[in-house]
Amino acid sequence: MKKNLVFALTSLILLTCGSQSLFAQSEFIRNRYLRLGFHAKLWEFEDNSGFLEVALPMIYSMPIGRRFALDVMASPFGAGVYEGSLRDPSNGEKIISLSDTYVRASYIIGDNQALLTVGVGIPSGTTELNIEEFNIAGIAANRALANPVSNFGSGSNVNVGLAVAREIGSWVFGFGVGFARRGEYNLNALGGTIDPGDEINVTIGADKNFGSAKFTGDVIYTMYTEDQSNVLSPYQAGDKLYINGRLIFTLGFLNPVILSAGNRIRAENSSRSQTFQNGNEFEARIAAVVPVGGDNFGLKFVYLMRNYGDGNQDVGGATINGFGGGLVLKISQHFTFDPTFIYSTGSFNTGKDTKADVTGYELTGGFAFRF
Repeated sequence: MKKNLVFALTSLILLTCGSQSLFAQSEFIRNRYLRLGFHAKLWEFEDNSGFLEVALPMIYSMPIGRRFALDVMASPFGAGVYEGSLRDPSNGEKIISLSDTYVRASYIIGDNQALLTVGVGIPSGTTELNIEEFNIAGIAANRALANPVSNFGSGSNVNVGLAVAREIGSWVFGFGVGFARRGEYNLNALGGTIDPGDEINVTIGADKNFGSAKFTGDVIYTMYTEDQSNVLSPYQAGDKLYINGRLIFTLGFLNPVILSAGNRIRAENSSRSQTFQNGNEFEARIAAVVPVGGDNFGLKFVYLMRNYGDGNQDVGGATINGFGGGLVLKISQHFTFDPTFIYSTGSFNTGKDTKADVTGYELTGGFAFRF
């Protein structure tokens, strides 16, 4: 069961430290590991405008001895908005940069009983956004769009996390705490600076095998301190509760089938003069692989759904469904390749009883090398 303990600890520490979605596939690995990825996403809106983002995420994990590992993560990316034709560069604005570089050190305590991590986000990319880049960053950060790089132009940050796991019968339970210190950065678009609030995360997780099936679940509570700025009023983000679960199993010729779902509830945000309602955010995903000719090649099928509730004035809610598929190709014991294409369609709520349609095209892939 030691493998299950490491898996549970790794899941907890990633959730506790609030890792960016870009690096959600990173894990505590005892062998050296390099993943070079490609992630492109194009959104077309009904007003004949669009948003395109292309990222090249890179993750390198290096063990040092039996207990210590060092991970380095970064992603060159380009993002832009356009009107009319995507082929005409004069129709929009763009930004090409490197995401923040994230370096994380992990240390196993005891007999796989606890995992301590310390991570540093280094602002290696653009940190001073003009008004056009500020608008691009706003679209990139829209949660319902789930863009490859959703956060850039911010300052340095430090994350510290500790997770413990224990076997109780056939279950593995875990508990994690984490703290994230966010550094100050410039808001050139507004002529000032902002010191974002820090984060405290508390995570409780559970993990169990049911024959050949596996279930994992987590409950995460996040608290924020107040944002401070010399050009904006103090801003307090509301606390967040996130509940998610995942079931992995085999169904006939489908091996594996992965069902996952999560629900995010956020308290109201507030400034000095007003409050801002946050809608409920529900996400679900189904993925299945059909092995073809053994374990080295498979066809992958994906369905995803995001249903976000409205904020203030019946605005901000969204319903998006995605359908797609791809390949799972294991070229050798040390080299894999997994391209995936997803077509998405849905709408955003723009007011009471009014919606705006959106269509998305997403291509992901990556080469993974294990040494």
